[in-house]
Amino acid sequence: MQTSGWGVTLIRNLLVFIDDAKSIQDLLREGTYDWIHRDITDVHFPLKKQGIVGGISIEGIVLAHFDRSMQIDAITEEFLRFGLTPITPHVLLSFALAYPLMQKQFPIVALDGWWKDREGYREAVYLCGGVDRRVGLHRYDSPYGPRCRFAGIEGF
Repeated sequence: MQTSGWGVTLIRNLLVFIDDAKSIQDLLREGTYDWIHRDITDVHFPLKKQGIVGGISIEGIVLAHFDRSMQIDAITEEFLRFGLTPITPHVLLSFALAYPLMQKQFPIVALDGWWKDREGYREAVYLCGGVDRRVGLHRYDSPYGPRCRFAGIEGF
C-alpha cells in the first residue's frame, strides 16, 4: 500500500486472471451476485479483447482511493500522475471473482468502457456491497463519493 501527500492511497499488485473467452454474462453468472443492474449486458458493455484469446494473467491491478468526493476529470488526472489506466467492466468482474469479499468493504469502479443510457447519461460499472454483493451503474460524470476505489492497471 502506498499513500501520497495528496491524500491518495494505492493498493498494488492484486493479481487477476482475465479470460477473453468469457462474456460479461458469463462473469456475472460466475460471480453469484445478490443483485445485478439490468443494463449490465454484453450488448451495452461489449468485450474489449486484452490481446490473447483464451486468457491472460495480468499483474498490477491497483485500487486508488481518494480521501474526498471527486469528479471524473480529477480522477483521470490522478490516474495519469500515477501511471494508471482504468480497467474495463470485463476486468472488474474478473477482479471480483478473484477478490469476492473486497466489494463488501467499499465500492470499486471501472472507468473504462462506459455505456450511454436511454437518457443520454454515461454509466460506469461498479461493485458494491455490505451484507450482499451487487453490481451496479454509476453516472460517469457525477461525483464519486469518498468511499469509492478506482481500479486500474499499471504500465499500460
